[in-house]
Amino acid sequence: MSKKLDEPWARYDRLFFKSPQYQAMPPRYRGQAYLYLLGLSGYSRHMESDGHLSIAEATMVAMEMGYPMKPMLDALEGVGLVEQDSRAVILPKYRKWNETKDELDEIRAKRAEAGRAGGVASAQASAQASAQASASPDVSSKIQAEREKRERESREESSEPKGSSPPPPPNPVDLVWDAWVQATGSNARKSRARVDLIRRQLKDYPVEDLVDAVRGWEGIAHNRGENPEGRKWNDLELCLRDAPHIERFRDAERGLGVGQPAPKLHPADALIASLGPLDSAPEPIHALRLVGP
Repeated sequence: MSKKLDEPWARYDRLFFKSPQYQAMPPRYRGQAYLYLLGLSGYSRHMESDGHLSIAEATMVAMEMGYPMKPMLDALEGVGLVEQDSRAVILPKYRKWNETKDELDEIRAKRAEAGRAGGVASAQASAQASAQASASPDVSSKIQAEREKRERESREESSEPKGSSPPPPPNPVDLVWDAWVQATGSNARKSRARVDLIRRQLKDYPVEDLVDAVRGWEGIAHNRGENPEGRKWNDLELCLRDAPHIERFRDAERGLGVGQPAPKLHPADALIASLGPLDSAPEPIHALRLVGP
């Protein structure tokens, strides 16, 4: 396999599983956490951000990998493999294994200069070959083949990727919406009301909390369908309704409080549930208090 500059690969420690940092992480998370670290490193290499990622980008990587971000980052931070705050994630050892953007730019500049020099040399060789062909007709076929070979190599060199502008950072609203759709398999419309709900809750919670919240219903038996009605209660409006709902679903996704008994229905809610579905209702009825007393 060729080792071209612009191939989408990032380096890693081939014996990471023997490293003290890996062994010191909680066994429950260490495998996923290190793979998540490689995902962050690869995305940073792709964006040429020298090991610096926004929280939104780190959340996007975790979501695409199907991991809860918070415990992964906490495990990595605990052994010094990442640094984090409310706005960014930093990979301290990124530059040890990957070229920086300045180094990549320098390599590209050298390649471009080499390509220009090769073009001049090719033109000179072609002129010389033409002169030799005129003087020696019996070797013209060999000269022509050599000329075509040089031209082909020159075209291949010039067609190599020169690097492209990195894509814009992920939109936090899209991250939350995509996480909910991925977790529920819903084909619901991305309505203005739903977008406004996500934006409103993003004012009080970081994006990674909301991503975990819209996925956490699977960690609660009642919400994943283990209830008398056999219905899954995982609407976006329920998962992000208010602080108690967000925090309970978030914690369920992170494995906190799992195994607690499903909350009992309020008598009024039980009465509504006993009526069965209302065929005339244009939208699902969210009258049950499924999370919290």
